[in-house]
Amino acid sequence: EIRDALTSIEQRNNMAPGALRQLLASRGIDVSTLNSQLEADIAWGKVVRQSLQSEVNVSPEEVNAVLARARSNQGKPEYLVAEIMLPVLSPAQDSAIRDMANRLVTQARGGAPFPNLAQQFSQSPTAALGGDLGWMTQGQLPPQLAPIFSLEKGQVSDVIETPGGFQIVKVEDTKAE
Repeated sequence: EIRDALTSIEQRNNMAPGALRQLLASRGIDVSTLNSQLEADIAWGKVVRQSLQSEVNVSPEEVNAVLARARSNQGKPEYLVAEIMLPVLSPAQDSAIRDMANRLVTQARGGAPFPNLAQQFSQSPTAALGGDLGWMTQGQLPPQLAPIFSLEKGQVSDVIETPGGFQIVKVEDTKAE
């Protein structure tokens, strides 16, 4: 599972097989550090799945609602979206968090792998997935994120102020059915 996770990280970042290990070694980071982090993430995922599996019951109505929403979005453009969420817990943090968000935008636009930035800095539950929100249509996201629908594949948004802090979004891919 750890080997699969390493392969997945390399694939998401368009890296050749083994390139992640080489990158870590070139920066003086022991690969066992990453392996330990991945092991903890995998174990936590298993614990959560195991403990929640018995509590999750999907009703036929919920299935029908999802299908109806999918039918209503059919033919609309879809965006594969990733996020970095930086919450502001007190007004005193606002300026510092905004500055950090602007630095992250600069790094992402400069070629830093967005999934790595999301895993390291995002405070969203999607951070463990490299910020991956999945495929979205315009009606599925809050109105303040509407500017992302003018972005093209591979583009990173400006810093977006949200009620809880700041968000950075990348459009990984687009499709229209």
